[in-house]
Amino acid sequence: MSHTPSPTHTPKGLPRFFENLERRRAERIAQELGAYLEHGESVLDLGCGPLVVAEHIRRRLDVRVVGLDTFDARKVPLPLVLSTGDRAPFRSGTFDSVLIGFVLHECSDAGVAILQEARRLARKQVLLLEEGYDTTMDRILLRTIDKVLNRTDAGTQISRALFRPSADWS
Repeated sequence: MSHTPSPTHTPKGLPRFFENLERRRAERIAQELGAYLEHGESVLDLGCGPLVVAEHIRRRLDVRVVGLDTFDARKVPLPLVLSTGDRAPFRSGTFDSVLIGFVLHECSDAGVAILQEARRLARKQVLLLEEGYDTTMDRILLRTIDKVLNRTDAGTQISRALFRPSADWS
């Protein structure tokens, strides 16, 4: 069951802290993706979660965004397609760009299947965002924040995070 907060809902305390963190992060990501996305393009946000990043990309860059995920954790009213299969319910080359944001660390196969599917769906490019760690403290923080955000978005822990050192993503 999905939960979409009402527009007048104002979280307090720790939930508000994480919501503000999520918003600031989404704004920064949208700004950085501006170098890769053009006005009017179609973008699939593969593994979109709450669609907060997608909404900031849509507003800032004026692109058409569709989310694809295995569950509905929408916090914004953007189109979402649910799929649990290995093949997304779209024809090859349906989207100009496919965005995979902070998903690969949730994949047991290091994201190989998702990357192959993203290549199939993208006409122009696959944009990949992932986090790595450089120190033990970075790893602990990444795992903790990921666990909290997954529980906030999905209501449960999705999987064991398989974060890698930053050098492994290079």
